[in-house]
Amino acid sequence: MATKNIDINSFFKPLLSFIRRFHITLFVVIVTGSLAGAILVLNSIQLEASTPPTDYTPQITNTTFDQETIDRIKQLSTAEEYNAAFSLPQGVRTNPFIE
Repeated sequence: MATKNIDINSFFKPLLSFIRRFHITLFVVIVTGSLAGAILVLNSIQLEASTPPTDYTPQITNTTFDQETIDRIKQLSTAEEYNAAFSLPQGVRTNPFIE
């Protein structure tokens, strides 16, 4: 039987020729694809983290107000009632950020 002499260089020669010819294009495609994949993964992580779970039920704290607190809240005046008698001081610089 005759043995065949297989040269490894001849096997990889077309592949190496292709890489040498298009190495910049391959680099740009690989980097762009990797960045796009990273953006998609980060976007999916962000969307998953911002969506509230459907099986979560918040704890409800029962709060009660006694009658004294209710009466104190009713005695509070609104901003319109409070500013009815308000007048700016004369001769001094006024703050434009007050009500």
